[in-house]
Amino acid sequence: MSDLRRVLHRIARSVALAAFLGLVAGYSAFYAVYPNMTVPSAGEASFGYLLILLFVTSVPAGFVTSNVQDGVVQVFLSIPFSIAVASVLSVSPIFIGVGAQADVLVYDVIHNGFFIFLLALFMDVIGGSVGLSFRERLIVRASARPPRVR
Repeated sequence: MSDLRRVLHRIARSVALAAFLGLVAGYSAFYAVYPNMTVPSAGEASFGYLLILLFVTSVPAGFVTSNVQDGVVQVFLSIPFSIAVASVLSVSPIFIGVGAQADVLVYDVIHNGFFIFLLALFMDVIGGSVGLSFRERLIVRASARPPRVR
């Protein structure tokens, strides 16, 4: 029973981290396609901002990840989440009365944001590996410290 609980907890954590990574990747793709509809609002999307956003959010996800295999699974599970987030964000102007066709908006953000989805995969793997190495280094350093003698 405890093994099943541990496996279910591991799967739930992986899905939650994949949803977090997908949220960031979907927002990044939407920002790259429609930079004037996001925060910060700009005339053109900043590639540096996208790289920093993707890397800074993937490092904590890697820090929480238990091993490399889970990290890779999380990265690939984040793909459907990122497409869903980008699609919902692209359709959001319709809810406030902007006249546009939903299928065209979704196609635009997925087609034009394809490079960002690929970039998010690589940045998530790199940032996750950095976060995992930070975690391993902190755990090893903390366990190697001799006990305090009073």
